[in-house]
Amino acid sequence: MPTLNVNFKSRPVSAVRLKYVGGYPNAKSFITQIGGGNDGNRVYKFPYSPVVVDFNDLSNEFEQVDRPGNFPLIFNKAKKLMRVSFQFRIAHRPTNGLRSIEHDLKILREIASGDLPVAIVGMGNFGHGKNPRKKMFRVTEFSVKIVRRGPQNEPWQADCNITLIEDRNPEFNFDELFPVIYFPEPPRTVGSTPGNGNGGSGSGNGDNPAPPNDEPVDNWTDVSP
Repeated sequence: MPTLNVNFKSRPVSAVRLKYVGGYPNAKSFITQIGGGNDGNRVYKFPYSPVVVDFNDLSNEFEQVDRPGNFPLIFNKAKKLMRVSFQFRIAHRPTNGLRSIEHDLKILREIASGDLPVAIVGMGNFGHGKNPRKKMFRVTEFSVKIVRRGPQNEPWQADCNITLIEDRNPEFNFDELFPVIYFPEPPRTVGSTPGNGNGGSGSGNGDNPAPPNDEPVDNWTDVSP
């Protein structure tokens, strides 16, 4: 009776691990920091788009006020700023996570430590309405856990956790402000007002100077165009 030998080819460990970290090949999700880079923006494209995303603080803040009776009163105190948190895997997708990710970590570190708002694109509606300003966030927490390294101890794969808070700061435009120049008033002597050379006004002279002028003098000059 013939014997059939079957050799099961083992798959790389990295392929098995990366299969269940989430993300899709055609997903175009990224995080961008407006005005963060030398060319205008810092952009990082997620190699594996996050699937599980937590949205917190979506309700308003209420305050409880005691009163004589069976139940206290509830008042709407203020609105809350939405918080978003998710975990994502960093790995070089074409090589199935077998290449260094130091450049990826550098970009994410610059975005997390920068004092500029960020926007999340391609992962749902992270905001309210169509105003882009209402979809900006600030990075409040960012952590990295290296899960695999290469032969030279370089990082190959990492799991990252990020938390963002909604940015609703008002915008102020200071480009239209012009400087104000102050011209000091010439010195005057006691008992006289600016006038002719005798120390008085038009009707006074040196012996009988005119009374001082108590009306305020506007020395502010508008030099705006």
